[in-house]
Amino acid sequence: MKKVEKEFYTLLKNEGIRENIIDAFKNYKQKDFFDQIFSGYFYSHEPVPIGNGEKGDASPILAKMINHLSPDKESRILEIGTGSGYSTAILSKLFKEIVTVEYFEELAISAKQRLAGFKINNVRFLTGDILELDGIPGLFDGIIIFAACSVRPLFLMTHLKEKGKVIFPMGPIYQQQITIMKNEQGEKDSQYKMSFHDLCSYSPLKGMY
Repeated sequence: MKKVEKEFYTLLKNEGIRENIIDAFKNYKQKDFFDQIFSGYFYSHEPVPIGNGEKGDASPILAKMINHLSPDKESRILEIGTGSGYSTAILSKLFKEIVTVEYFEELAISAKQRLAGFKINNVRFLTGDILELDGIPGLFDGIIIFAACSVRPLFLMTHLKEKGKVIFPMGPIYQQQITIMKNEQGEKDSQYKMSFHDLCSYSPLKGMY
């Protein structure tokens, strides 16, 4: 294992990331998901370019967002922003089923091929604008969005189980925070409780949103 990887796993442990999440990261090498020309970005706080003007997640932020999902092997997760498939592969180790949506067809095809190479069989791939997709099956225990939202993504709450939560970056570019929105049906104060956490930086969510 390279020094930079060891330092990354130590960082995650020091940041309080759950052990099963760290183990999931150890299952997949970034060199298998990203172009080697960007190897200087691997396992760093810098997002890795993946094509179509998009970038993959900065690794420590990715780990923190997944940590907020409280991984459970009995849960179904909706991922918005498949990207290279790196985050999808990690999620596949932590949850029972993943439905992942990618706006760009080219990225979605490449990600699907990469995951097929790892014989990952608990992921369903969808392509297109999340607001226009009709084939999203059932309700989810959690939703994670790897793209910035300028306002609350309330349109997703119809896909979320009661007590489920959405993890997403919120705010303008360079001023975003990891945000948690919980579906607290029956609560008197607010059905959707929100909390704000670490700073992050993502490209805006694509499509009609």
